[in-house]
Formats: sequence, structure tokens, C-alpha cells
Amino acid sequence: MQTSVIKELLLYRYRFLVGYGILVFLSIGLTVWQLDSVPPGYSALEKQSAVISDAISHESTSFLNAPYHFMQKVTMTVFGPTPWGIRLPSVFAALAFIAAAYFLLRRWYGESTAVIGAILVVSSVYLLIRGRSGDPTILYYLWPMLLLLSATYASMQGRQWRLWVWVFALVTGLSLYTPYLGILALIVATAAAASRTGRILIADIGGPVLSLSIVTVLALAAPLIYSFYNEPAQLASYVGMSTSGTTALANERLGELWTTITGVGSGATFTPALSIPAIIFMLYGAVHALRNVARPRYVVTILWLLVGTTLYLSIESVPIAMLFLPMALLVIIGLHRFINRWYELFPRNPYARVVAIVPIALLVAVIVQFSFQRYFYVLPYSSDVRAVYDSDTLLLKRHLDSKAQINGLSVVVSPEQLPFARLFENRLVRVVAPDNDRLSYDTGRIIISNEAYQGLPLTDKAALDGREPALIVDGRPGDDAVRFREY
Repeated sequence: MQTSVIKELLLYRYRFLVGYGILVFLSIGLTVWQLDSVPPGYSALEKQSAVISDAISHESTSFLNAPYHFMQKVTMTVFGPTPWGIRLPSVFAALAFIAAAYFLLRRWYGESTAVIGAILVVSSVYLLIRGRSGDPTILYYLWPMLLLLSATYASMQGRQWRLWVWVFALVTGLSLYTPYLGILALIVATAAAASRTGRILIADIGGPVLSLSIVTVLALAAPLIYSFYNEPAQLASYVGMSTSGTTALANERLGELWTTITGVGSGATFTPALSIPAIIFMLYGAVHALRNVARPRYVVTILWLLVGTTLYLSIESVPIAMLFLPMALLVIIGLHRFINRWYELFPRNPYARVVAIVPIALLVAVIVQFSFQRYFYVLPYSSDVRAVYDSDTLLLKRHLDSKAQINGLSVVVSPEQLPFARLFENRLVRVVAPDNDRLSYDTGRIIISNEAYQGLPLTDKAALDGREPALIVDGRPGDDAVRFREY
């Protein structure tokens, strides 16, 4: 008699199929759901990135994070300077990161840990923050993960392993455009090449593939090197010479790192970065990695964490995103060890394995639900978070879209708001600074931001005060709710 689907589910047969479905659903759902409203506005990094992407071309003099900016330019051309147009490159990068994480973990630890680990990664609050923000910080997650993935497949010397050597070179060349990753990759790659496995791999690659890989890296890095040659100050900024700090800075950054990870203290906005179970798994994984430090994967993870932490403490402009991958890998290492030890407590039969997997599934579900609630229902309403994101542009865009007639309208913003606000300019609406000579504050059709209004000369402000404005407000308390005045 044919076994029912329910019975087969109880017999453990479809566990991976269910896991894959959950992983795909969470990956797509968490990265795109409410993308136009969460985060609640644009951060300073998003606005800066959008302005750079709008202006970038082959004639640009600065190519830092150029791969990201060229992709963002394409999405902004298609969708306009909207949340989707600005944030879609980060969504693509986050999805690529999740896929790479799954394949890396499957190669390292097998299907069970790969599925569970990838689900924990995709639901991480810090991945959601970076994967749903339209700035290049997500590349500090993506490039190192792709480097690890390609290096892992190349080192195992399976089918077409030399192709993975070239992929490693390709990703290395692209990662050089992200500040500080070049330093980190060079140190880790040097340590890996000095190992016995690394020396054997280099000897087996062969001259043609090694030469092609070197040429690929140099060809990709050529525009960056040329920009450094033309403007040496960019090189100083790239390696952190202009923002290197002192012992006081290191202490301050160490406090921020502690607060970010644990949520204890002050000085960071999005805290804690890790849930309590994740911190426990990370500590467990760190102990296991140190005890088995001879294994290449543990050497790279620990070295990456040590070098990244050193750069973070000593250079003010190094983002904490540099440390996300090694910390995530330590969490996965601890998770893998926990799963193995947990399964050892149960007999090796399907029914016992179902009983064993239920508590693990519940634990993962609780972690995912906690992260979901924090990101979508807590962070957007936090006063600290709302201070980081500027919702004025979204408010103005919704107001303009609701108006039937906007021809001849002038939007007046402060000089600080002007570069980003000009991305929304079109043939019907012009965006100008308060001192524009063509403005008529007495009779002109104007929408003026609160910051620009407060900074007006007394004569211009008096001219506007003689007219009756329509106030454009948001949900802030008191007078702060008035974001724009329309005349």
C-alpha cells in the first residue's frame, strides 16, 4: 500500500525540500517586503550613494565601489530615484550573499547545517539592514563570501576547479573597489598561500590559468589604480591613512563594538546585532575553531576576524560590517557542533530523528520571528533609528504624486539637501536652493522645506509669512511635524 504524504513527512523524507522552500521564501520575502517604507526614509549613506551613482561614468575620477554605483545607476534609470531604484542593488547583493552562504556551508558541513545556517543568516537583523539599504556597505558581506566560496571549491580540486581559481581572481579584482577589503584579502590570501595546502594548490594550477588570473585582477583594478595615480589623496583615504586613530579612538570603537554585539552600553544605533542564542553559538564556535585551528577554514575565519577587528579599532572609517562574515561563520560553526552533539543523543532511525529535529526547528523559528519583529515592527519606530533616516523626501514625493497639477512648481531645500533632492527634478518641477535669483517669495508657487525656511533671510521669510501656507506634516511630535510649507 502506498505510504501517505503525512507519513512520509514524519519519516523525515521531505525535510530538505521543506527547508529549501522556507529558505527561498524568507530570502525573497524579507529582502523585498515593504522595501518602499522600511527603512522609514533614506539614510545619509543612501543619499550619498544615489548622488554618486547618478553622476558616475567612464570619465569619473573616483571609482571607489564602482561596481555597486554602476548597478545602482541602471536601477535608478529604470525605476527612478525611488526606494526600489536606490535599494535594488543591495537586494540583489543580499540574495547573492545568501545563495553563496548556502553553497559554502553545504560544502563545509552538509545539507542540514547549510539549510539551517542560511535561514539564520537571511533573518539576521544586520543583513536585513544592509541588504535593504541603498548603499555599498552590503559589499563588505558579498565579496568576502564569494572569495571564500570560490577558494573553497578551488582548494578541493574537483571538477573544473581551475575555473574556480579564475572566479576567485575575478571576485578579488572587483573587491578591490571596496575600501579596506583589498588589505584584508591580501593578508588572508598571503597566509593561505603560505600554508601547505595553499602551496600545493598554487603548484597544481599551472602557468596559463595563473597568468590569466593575474591578468584578470590587474585589468579589473586598472581604473582604480589610474584614479589613485591622478588623485593620490584617494589612495590615502582608501587605506585609511587619513582617518587612522589613537588609543582613545580604539577604546571608543571597542565600546561601540561591544554595544553593537550585546546591546549593553551606548554609542551604537542598531543593537544588539546578535540574539542571545546567536551569541552562545558564536562563543561555542570560537572555542571549537581555536581548538582545531590547524584546519584551513578555521584559520581563515579567525585570521579574518582578528585582522578585521584590528582595522576597525585603528581606522575610524572602517565599518563594523567588515566583521559580520567572520562572526556569522563562528555562529554557524557553533550551530554545526550543537546539531551533531544533539543528534548523538537519539537513535539512528527516522522516528527518533523527527523527535530530534523538532526542538531545533522551534529554536530556529523563534530566532527568525524575533529578528522579523525587531526589524519590521520595532526598529522603524525607534527614535534613534528615525533620526538616522530622513523621511522628508518620501513625504514630498507622495505629496507631489497626489497633486493633479505641478507644472511650474519650485521646491526649495537647504544647501545640504540639494544634491539628493535634485535627483527628483523634472521638466514640471525644479529643485533649487533658497538663494536662487529666479525665486519669487512674494508670488511664486513654492514648496519649501522646514530647514530651508528656518535659514531664510528675514526679508524673504517676511514675504512668505504674508501668505497662507499649506503645511505638509509627518507623524513627529510638536512643531517638528511640519516638514514642508506650500505656497
